[in-house]
Amino acid sequence: MDDFEGLESLRDPSTIPNAPSLPVHILHQFIGLVAFGICFIPVVVYRTLTWIIPATRPHRSWTLRRSVAVSVGRLYLACTTYLSLPREPGAGMWKPDGLVHRLTGRRTKVKAVVVPPVKDEWIVSIAKAGDEYVGPVKVSCFWTFVEGGVWMEGDENAAPGEKVIMYVNGGSWVMGHPQSIMFPYKFAKISGRRILGVNHRKALAPSTAFPAQLLDLLAGYAYLLSKGFASENIVLIGDSSGGHLVLALSRYLSELNSVQPGCEVGMPGAMLLISPSCDLSHPPCPTSATDFLVPYLNQRVYPSLTRHFVPSAVKTSPYFSPAACGSFAYLATAQKGRPSRIQSPPLLSLSQLSESDKDRRLNLQTSPGDARIDMKMDLHVQPKDALNSTPGSGTQVWIQYSSVENLHADIEHLIERMRGDGVEVDVDRVEGGVHLDAGIAFALGERGEESAWVRLCDAVRRYTR
Repeated sequence: MDDFEGLESLRDPSTIPNAPSLPVHILHQFIGLVAFGICFIPVVVYRTLTWIIPATRPHRSWTLRRSVAVSVGRLYLACTTYLSLPREPGAGMWKPDGLVHRLTGRRTKVKAVVVPPVKDEWIVSIAKAGDEYVGPVKVSCFWTFVEGGVWMEGDENAAPGEKVIMYVNGGSWVMGHPQSIMFPYKFAKISGRRILGVNHRKALAPSTAFPAQLLDLLAGYAYLLSKGFASENIVLIGDSSGGHLVLALSRYLSELNSVQPGCEVGMPGAMLLISPSCDLSHPPCPTSATDFLVPYLNQRVYPSLTRHFVPSAVKTSPYFSPAACGSFAYLATAQKGRPSRIQSPPLLSLSQLSESDKDRRLNLQTSPGDARIDMKMDLHVQPKDALNSTPGSGTQVWIQYSSVENLHADIEHLIERMRGDGVEVDVDRVEGGVHLDAGIAFALGERGEESAWVRLCDAVRRYTR
């Protein structure tokens, strides 16, 4: 565990990016927004003209609205993240997002709670890294629940057998708020369960670099246990960098169970990962016409996030790059001897497929919640029965990702490595989708049986029954 020691002295602190000062931030955002305004109309016109000819569309299945939306989103991110990291969230971190709640959370309520710091006995191995700067703190969390239901305040103790969702939002580890996206409001209505959104610290300074995020998620998890929720009734959901942190939390809980069995932390009942970031061992993926992600922010985020670790840790630690290193035996063990939903298909590496096989897809029309899959060629995807089956016991894993998103190769490696270690994984591959395609599908009103949003909703229902 040498890579887990706090070794910031091995790096020159002046080379590690931090959050900019307020004047610099304002200047950078002003420049970015001006650039966005200048380029907006030309980008819309260009994308509209190229969409007219099917051969020049970013993807053959995309509508004009989707083509324009993805291009404009990519332009906005490029302009606003090119020059620097964002500012630290400040007081807004402790408050709900009233605007998004009004727009997407009709008939739901939100209650902000301050969760106690995680206990010292829960802090071992990697969680001690950088302890000169990073330590356990109070954590900003938010309960979301359906109004008029069984909960009056939202933070009541768990009822016997009650399930709960712990949600971790994305945002490249440095942005975002769990209440600034529609997921917690919609998940509450879809499942009828309470949602605890954990607003972890953003990796913008020495005191908020990893493992600060892990400590904050641990505090949220411990809080749920203290409210009477059984570990097997906790469903973890994370999108993008939030998916990365959910994976880190599950790995750490397994380690903590071994090192400190008296803590009785258990393992969560399920993990739902939506386009999870899972490999920091290589530079951020370059800009692509088939996704809105751009590399500029993460080029600064990676060294900021990992500043308390030797540089090689991003290549050798599964806490940073689970798609590239480490074992998933801990998840297989959690599932071992438990009722199985379905036998995984034989594992076939992409390297074993010919180029023509990789490109082939069968356009199978399937039922809601299923992917368009090629069962012969796309062996990273579970058969139809797995997507519609009832989850069994143990820590179940469900992953949704898209075929042309920038992270698709990393996520496929993650799935391959999980299955190679004996982990049962339900996979929903969205053909022609982008990063976090469920969010795009929701925003564009795509509600058909191939909609990533419809399929995500179906998975949330199944795993919270």
